[in-house]
Amino acid sequence: MRIILSPAKKMRRDSDAPFSLTLPRFSDDAAYLTKNLKSMSPGELKKLWGAGDKVTREAMAYLDAFDPDLPQTAAMLAYDGIAFRYMAPNVFEDRMVDYVQEHLRIISGLYGVLRPLDGVSSYRLEMQAPLKTEGHDDLYSYWGSRIHDAVFEDDDLIINLASKEYSRCVQDYLKEGENFIDVSFAELKDSKPVIRATYAKMARGEMVRFLSDRGAESAEVMKEFTGLGFHYDETLSSDHDYWFLRK
Repeated sequence: MRIILSPAKKMRRDSDAPFSLTLPRFSDDAAYLTKNLKSMSPGELKKLWGAGDKVTREAMAYLDAFDPDLPQTAAMLAYDGIAFRYMAPNVFEDRMVDYVQEHLRIISGLYGVLRPLDGVSSYRLEMQAPLKTEGHDDLYSYWGSRIHDAVFEDDDLIINLASKEYSRCVQDYLKEGENFIDVSFAELKDSKPVIRATYAKMARGEMVRFLSDRGAESAEVMKEFTGLGFHYDETLSSDHDYWFLRK
């Protein structure tokens, strides 16, 4: 069983964490894409990132400082978004760190696929960014089926806790016999499920923490999740879609 999760836009550096870092599978691709970004003008980068002046300056500082040979941060600590804060990997027990290193994969526009202990540099590059490379008009084309192939390697069950922007890198290439379970967190409004983005991100992080604490090896364990007031809803769910509702 593998779990996929989106990265976060906001990043931080923590090279003092007591983890032995691993090498990202597609580190050469990250270097290649960074080289392409560095060849662009500030105006082109600002348009690519779709960011304001402050965020653009911060992202350019990331780009200028990108060096795979410098001390880096474990991916699970580098991302500073809501899901990662609720996952709280900085207080994981050793057994939970071992679990996520084996089972969790973070999908990245720059690095492709990351294990939690893979060392990364701070960057800004969303998967939907229209970055052109040789022979490709965007990152979806650049990565093709490689992200799918990497997460399904030696496994046939994927738990999707990623947003559509990132999960499509896997879902678009599904093959017969591959089990892909989409997980949704929602509230009922007028008897209809409504997904609130912030609560959904919080719940995704809580779910990773829950599964790692349980040492889960099957999707059935997810049905016991009650974090943040969510409960598994059997009426909305199916073999390939798990719905969790919050009152």
